[in-house]
Amino acid sequence: MTEFIIDMKGIIRSILYNATLLYHSICGLDFIRKDTTVHNKYNNGYGFTDRNQIKKIVNFIKTKRLDSLLDNFLDVGCGKGYVLAQMVYRNNVRLAGIECVPHLASIAYNNFKRMNIDNRISIYLKDALEFKDYANYSTLFMYNPFPKEIMIRFIKKVIEAKTGQEYLIIYIHPQYHEEIMQTGHFALIGSFYGKFRHQLINIYYSSQKNMSK
Repeated sequence: MTEFIIDMKGIIRSILYNATLLYHSICGLDFIRKDTTVHNKYNNGYGFTDRNQIKKIVNFIKTKRLDSLLDNFLDVGCGKGYVLAQMVYRNNVRLAGIECVPHLASIAYNNFKRMNIDNRISIYLKDALEFKDYANYSTLFMYNPFPKEIMIRFIKKVIEAKTGQEYLIIYIHPQYHEEIMQTGHFALIGSFYGKFRHQLINIYYSSQKNMSK
């Protein structure tokens, strides 16, 4: 019986994925089509976070009364821009994405242009370690974008940039959770699985106002 339930979930995921893929194709969009061409020693390739996961994350942050931190939202390794496109429907949200792969950044821009939301979202074609604007964003979203050595350098850069600030890190498939916690700058305030894709989602909170005193 358990195996049957697991198989049914897999079938449902496949149906939903293919239906969404067909709908996006009809609309001239390319958000969720798999792309395996960008995996290298500097990044972990492209994956997308589905709408149900995004809603679950936002609702959880609301229960913590930290949803004002979503108003300045940066997707680190934004790929084709699906998370940003979903977040655009929140009011008063400043949205941006960093992407170091030119063809993914181009697809993201074309998606936003097609949806007529390109004036609401900024895309930076840049290496995350070279980005200089972390201080302007209070939520950093990432879908396991880096191998270990890059992640360690990235977290260090964020901590330095955001001294004295309150912020969230949303980390899908948190392969390097320990490396984040070992910095001593973060509290893990949420850890749960997405409904359909069953990926672990960790949400970290840092209030460096206290640490900077």
